[in-house]
Formats: sequence, C-alpha cells, structure tokens
Amino acid sequence: MAAAAPSSLTPAEVSHYREHGWVVASQFLARRMQRDPAQLVDHFMALHETVPHDRRYGGVDDEHEDSNHQWPRMINMQDGETAALASSPPLLAAVGELLNDEPQLHQTMVYFKPPRGRGQALHQDMAIITIDPLLGVWMPLDEVTPEVGPMIVVDRSHVDGFAPKRHTDMAISFTEGEAIPKPVRENPAS
Repeated sequence: MAAAAPSSLTPAEVSHYREHGWVVASQFLARRMQRDPAQLVDHFMALHETVPHDRRYGGVDDEHEDSNHQWPRMINMQDGETAALASSPPLLAAVGELLNDEPQLHQTMVYFKPPRGRGQALHQDMAIITIDPLLGVWMPLDEVTPEVGPMIVVDRSHVDGFAPKRHTDMAISFTEGEAIPKPVRENPAS
C-alpha cells in the first residue's frame, strides 16, 4: 500500500473489523475527517434537486404513494464535494488499513430515508459489485434511531460466502431480493 495519511483507526477497531467483518468508528466523519454532517446534509439536499433522473433510482411502481419516489437514491455523483469526501486522506487511510491494500473508489451513493419510506432488504453487496476485496463505508448524516430504521449487519457474515435469497416483503423493502443469513454461531476463538 502506498504511504498515505497515518491510520485514523484504533488497533481495537481494526481488530474488531477483522474478527466480525464490520466496525463502528464512532464520530469518524466529524472527528477524524473533520466534516460537519449538517453541511453535508445541506449539500446533498441541494444536489438532489440537480441530479438528472437517470442518475437516481429508488421507488418502484407497485407503490405509487411511496415517498422513495420523491427521494430516490443518488448514485455516482460527480460533484466536487462528494469527490472530496470520498478521497479524504483519513478515510483512504482507514479503508486501506482494513483492506490491507490501496483503496479504489468504485461507487458513491446517497440514501434518503423519508418518513414512511421503505428501506432496503438485507443483502450482500458483493452479489452485485463483484470486486474482491470489497469494503463499503456507511456514514449516517442524521441521527440513527430504531424508528428511522438503522443499518443492520450480520456479524461474521464475511466468512460465510453468499447467502441464499428469498422474495422480499415489498411493504417494507424497495428491493425484491432478500439475503437469508445463516444461523448465528459461536465465535470459534472463544
């Protein structure tokens, strides 16, 4: 890996990622990247108004009143603010350390989660983005509460391979396929 910024993760965070396949780096955006989430919210709200419809996707035709139609995901934004965020030296250093390789950006995406909007069913990114190794970085810009519908991660699923899929309950998900996680197993190191 090329010499970059010094690591912005603690040894405990790196160890947790290697063991569990995920890590919560609390306040990474504000403290380590020194970015104000509120300013990013304002930026992405304004950007939403300018992004062509072919660069957005989200709601599906089966639910015409679905608020995701008004607030669909934006993908691969080309603006300077998004590029600066994605190429931040602390972020690149952290991702590089977790991958044990030099990171390469393959996708940017913004999810809006409007009131009563459906979320995305449990899924595995590598089933669609076939890059190995693949690491996704999720940065909430608003407070995450159970009522909002936080991201859910299946612990240690990084060692299980691809999960089987089933049809999704489209009343709660805007995507049709859902991964079926394997049963929780004990940590073999314990």
